[in-house]
Amino acid sequence: MNRDNIKLIILDQREMYRDRRIIKRNYILEDHVNYCFTGIRRTGKSYMMYQQILQLMEGGVVENRILYVNFEDERFLEITADDLNMILEIGIENAGKAGKPYIFLDEIQNVEGWDKFVRRLADMKYPLSITGSNSRMLSSEIASTLGGRFMIVQVFPYAFDEYLKALGNEQDYSGTVSTKDRAEIMATYGRYVEYGAFPELVGIQNKREYLRSIYQTIYLGDIITRNNVSNDFAVRMILKKLAESVMKPVSYSRLANIVKSAGANISKQTVINYISHMLDSYLIFTIQNYAAKLLEKETAPKYYFMDTGLLGLLTMKAETALLENLVAIELIRRYGENEVFYFESNIEVDFYIPEEKLAIQVCYGGLDNIETKERELRAFARFSNHIPGVKYVLITNSEETFLEYEGVKVSVIPAWKWLLEGKKESSNMRGNAKGESNHLNYLFDLDQTLLDFHASEKIALEKVLKENGLSFSDDIYNAFKSCNKSLWGELEKGKISRNELFIKRFSYIFSLCSGDAAGLDPLKVNNDFIVTMSKNGVLMDGAKELLEKIKNGIKDSRIYIVSNGATINARGRIASTGLDKYIDGLFVSEDMGVNKPAPEYFDLVLQTIGEPKETCIVIGDSLTSDMAGAKNASLTSVWFMPEGEIEAAVRAYDIDYCAASYDELFETLKTWAESCRH
Repeated sequence: MNRDNIKLIILDQREMYRDRRIIKRNYILEDHVNYCFTGIRRTGKSYMMYQQILQLMEGGVVENRILYVNFEDERFLEITADDLNMILEIGIENAGKAGKPYIFLDEIQNVEGWDKFVRRLADMKYPLSITGSNSRMLSSEIASTLGGRFMIVQVFPYAFDEYLKALGNEQDYSGTVSTKDRAEIMATYGRYVEYGAFPELVGIQNKREYLRSIYQTIYLGDIITRNNVSNDFAVRMILKKLAESVMKPVSYSRLANIVKSAGANISKQTVINYISHMLDSYLIFTIQNYAAKLLEKETAPKYYFMDTGLLGLLTMKAETALLENLVAIELIRRYGENEVFYFESNIEVDFYIPEEKLAIQVCYGGLDNIETKERELRAFARFSNHIPGVKYVLITNSEETFLEYEGVKVSVIPAWKWLLEGKKESSNMRGNAKGESNHLNYLFDLDQTLLDFHASEKIALEKVLKENGLSFSDDIYNAFKSCNKSLWGELEKGKISRNELFIKRFSYIFSLCSGDAAGLDPLKVNNDFIVTMSKNGVLMDGAKELLEKIKNGIKDSRIYIVSNGATINARGRIASTGLDKYIDGLFVSEDMGVNKPAPEYFDLVLQTIGEPKETCIVIGDSLTSDMAGAKNASLTSVWFMPEGEIEAAVRAYDIDYCAASYDELFETLKTWAESCRH
């Protein structure tokens, strides 16, 4: 692009933040922190930047030091990553001797290759904020590139108190509310639910048309066009079904069958891809079943829309669904998406927040209906048998009272009042700031740390070789194991790809087996091997008991699996051994696009769980992947089942602890937990 044209655009865009009426949002922004604002389109990410800019100028920063660039401007359609440095040069030129420019890059993901430029700015210590409307700007590749240089803040549509503030209503409703005030707040709340809370919507008369334009932009731009989707009919059908199923879990298979019944041929994998595009656009989000096993948690969640106004476009007379969706939005705003669940195990509770010991039911209909009242309260009573010591809240459209049922005390509160009281600053509203976690995060390697990889491997290898008419023996298995170890070492060093590893190991084994291997595809046999192995998990003796002791004996513990390998293999073996009920998250290199011991692997893990390094400890048996990975990422480490030249290895890999048994490992982890709290 032409330098003079870029200068003109930057000058024109100053009008975007000048003389703006800014509604101060419920987000705490710290000085000297780089921010990445993400979220659905039109949710106010740019206004978060405007708020920062105006605060700087009010504090005495001259406007020439402000470099604000909005890449949604059609004049930037031809911009490339090579032009970005020209923008920096212009910013430095404008700032002159006043100091470094403060840089604000709005919708930067529109520029291919933007992440390397942004990383360089952060490394050069420029004060910097960026925004993006697609969660793929935080994908594994980009998150590893940014490498902890930004505090991620998801910006939501207005909370109810922000909505009232935008309307000029700053009245305190915490005490006794008069009949007139109650009628007014209920009317305002009704519009808030019906039309949603996009900031610009407040001042627009034709709200329904504005919502349609936002929906079309997300649907056509962020889902269809951006992802080159050809079957837009299937996407429309899936969105409609998700809207109709807001209060119920729905599986990928069910969605595929629904679309097929409407006349579109679509596979389950395509449904998974389309759902991923919808999640990337922030149009929808998921809440998982707290009581489910790991596989079911991820494949049969409840889906909610990021704004009730958008949900209302896709449904008719859905007051109950709108109310539950509203509560879901508010809960993830307060506590974060990873901390909010539903509970279904012979009973169903709409929402459960373990950290708060809080269970919530949502009821639109009146409690004067005996059956409705009985149903909602019975769920709480039965839930108390599963998890004691929980606070119970029943959120209604308008009723307020206090009830007791079979010894369970329940606060009944109208939604508008619940929205305005008990506000809790969440990780979303603060950003993921270092040192603000109350969790202790145990990052366990999987193989030979919790699961006996070799036992599963031997079972699977024997089965696939014999099914293909080839011989199997202990010698063949030992040769496979030796070859496999060597090839994984090459992969960890980045010398070969995963597919090359898979092909080479089975090509080698074919050469050792008796039988006809001439027509066999090593990659296909490898895939069969992985699937077979995934169904034959073998626990290491005492592994399950260890995880149970951690969960019950170390307060605020979180257990994550960090593993190199194939996702289906890891996930299947975890499920088949029953470890999934102890695990809070699974990170497999195949999904992440990077292997241990690369520091980017652990950067991405920490980015995803939103936890600072000092609250995390890596436990594993491998020096070259687990201990080297912990060292590369500056994480505390425990070498499990150490062998060989232990003292030399401890020095070489900066290992913090060693443990030769599960009992010793548990005591080590307790010691570490106590040191963290002091």
